[in-house]
Amino acid sequence: MKKITILFLILTLPLNGYNQYSQQKINLSGTVNKTIHTLLPVETIKEGDEITILNLLFGPISYNYIIACGQMEYRINPIDISRIAFHNPQTRDQAWQLSIVQSDLYESISQNGFQYGLRHELDQEAIDYLGKIEEYNGFFEDAYLTDYLQSLLYEIHQITLGDKRPGNLNIMVLKSNKPNAFCLPNGTIMVTTGLLSVIESEDELIGVLSHEVAHFVLDHQLVNYNAQLQRQQRAEFWAGFVTVVAAASEIYMAAEHDIYTGGSLTLSTAILSSIIANAVTERLGLKYSQKQEMAADHAAKEVLKVLGRDSLALSAALTRLVNYSVSVGNYIALTDEGSHPGLPERIKAMGMLGINDLKSYHSTAYQKLTSFVNTFNAIREYNMKHLETCNTLVDKNIQAGVATEDDYILKAMVLRALYNTPEKNQEALSYIQTAKSLDITPNNYTNKQEAITLIRLDRKQEAIAALENYLNGLENYEEETDFIMDEIEWTRKMIYKVNHL
Repeated sequence: MKKITILFLILTLPLNGYNQYSQQKINLSGTVNKTIHTLLPVETIKEGDEITILNLLFGPISYNYIIACGQMEYRINPIDISRIAFHNPQTRDQAWQLSIVQSDLYESISQNGFQYGLRHELDQEAIDYLGKIEEYNGFFEDAYLTDYLQSLLYEIHQITLGDKRPGNLNIMVLKSNKPNAFCLPNGTIMVTTGLLSVIESEDELIGVLSHEVAHFVLDHQLVNYNAQLQRQQRAEFWAGFVTVVAAASEIYMAAEHDIYTGGSLTLSTAILSSIIANAVTERLGLKYSQKQEMAADHAAKEVLKVLGRDSLALSAALTRLVNYSVSVGNYIALTDEGSHPGLPERIKAMGMLGINDLKSYHSTAYQKLTSFVNTFNAIREYNMKHLETCNTLVDKNIQAGVATEDDYILKAMVLRALYNTPEKNQEALSYIQTAKSLDITPNNYTNKQEAITLIRLDRKQEAIAALENYLNGLENYEEETDFIMDEIEWTRKMIYKVNHL
């Protein structure tokens, strides 16, 4: 039986054509599982022969592979790659190269070239997008978390692609309780605070990030961009986008919300992420086909394996997304109408998990790492009246031993909203007292919540004392905002009211 090894030399196409070549070595080996008729020299490589690919040769309108079989080298048609059963990749780079070889990436490059002009245009679109997010204070800032995420990303893939396609992989966190992740055409991966809270382990996170890296590695954004028939001018599109976001922000701020002031919630960002996701998905080539999603899932699963991670971790993450979508009534995420088609179908393809299986992915270390994110999302979930979801988030921080004042106050507020029994009201009071005892970031809002709870427990004099403390804090604020003035008025009236209950 002939023995073959597969090495790839990826040839870079210059801007003006295909008359120059560059090389990149890739070490993949495999076994022929169906007879291959070589192009040059003409011969037959039989089923069972071991092979190695030496070069990938680009031409003006086509490309071929140079393979070694025994002591001979042959040129084969790209379609014959499907006749090779590749050995399991042993390294991260091998896993990514195998995904590329089994995709239609080289076919696209052979037909269209590297399209550097178009890639530059997409890079500018991504820069415009990121600029708008920053303008609306849409990025979640946590230096420790960002540093950690970046290290995970580099564990998954090197910073650049290595085949002369531009782009640098990096990661940013978007303020949004809607769990999502996507990769911009320039290699910037966006993960939402909601996603970081929904998943519960590092392996799940690596699975999700690997899936998004795969879209970038396999050029899915550029393929989808090329397929668009009509496109608005860049300046016109982003100007319209700003108008839509501004209008939606005004609508949100005009609505009734019990804003919990202990958290860093900016009103305009509360609706930012969903508008951005819907508006730019197609614009930046992020509206993926079922085939592209499945290819990215497969690549992620292979990367998880070679990194020594749980190969079903991405399936676990997607299962959590399904559960979250059901809990908040977002059923569109379960269909093929959303930005990530067919979640249940994708889970089935990767491997189903049960409830007990999901429990094994829970990591206390991960919960500690994402505790600030959990608090941020809990505040937003509370304001959206997703009380059970809010409760789950603060419980994560409490159980991990990293809960701060905000978490305990939210826990008390949720208990009062869900129940009105002496036992639950007393439990709520105990959480508020715990918050007061921490003295990490003292918060005047604690006095208000303590007063409300004490009124429920019919402890009027204590409630009045708490209200007076709250009033004193409000009157000492330097800025007299509408919110502060409304709270002062409410507090004075409540003191009078409690005195007459």
